[in-house]
Amino acid sequence: WGAVGNGINDDTQAIQLAFSNNSRRVCIPSGTYLITGNNDPLTLQNKTNFTLDLDGCVFTYTGTGANSNMLSFINNTNLVVKGNSFFRQTTDGANSAVRIQNSNATASNSIFRGFNIQGVNNFTGNPVNQFVNGILILTGNNTQNANTITECNIRNCQTGISLQAEYYTISNCIITQCSWYGIRVASTGRTFG
Repeated sequence: WGAVGNGINDDTQAIQLAFSNNSRRVCIPSGTYLITGNNDPLTLQNKTNFTLDLDGCVFTYTGTGANSNMLSFINNTNLVVKGNSFFRQTTDGANSAVRIQNSNATASNSIFRGFNIQGVNNFTGNPVNQFVNGILILTGNNTQNANTITECNIRNCQTGISLQAEYYTISNCIITQCSWYGIRVASTGRTFG
């Protein structure tokens, strides 16, 4: 689909074309991919039984603002995202490196594995070029089908994982040097007896 992976060329459109035009699997070869745009520039949406392999990829993001989520997963079922991939922010203030949102009741049973999300420290030890959220998980569904986030390393974000949904398992993750929260669990509006 034309992605170069040299860290200089803008690969946003090429990767989004690969997402949009494949129904079962996308394997992005190792390389450094420059991602631009402020409103969910990379979105994988409404996929079923889909695998995204990101092993050896470095994604460098320049977006800023409230809707600037580098990589968004929306309403996917039986999605597997794997690979030892790195997400870096080059400007301060992007909302999240990864956004997961399942608002439809069948979107579930997904596994997200191997994200390495890192802001950059300046020489005084204060984080700069932070993501507000390393991983932002929104709206859950009303089924008890599990989604799993595992084997992720998140560092120098304001919040490592912001969990605003139900039925997620977070395991074997390392979250360090986040200025607000490691894992923030927000109310889903449900009451439990």
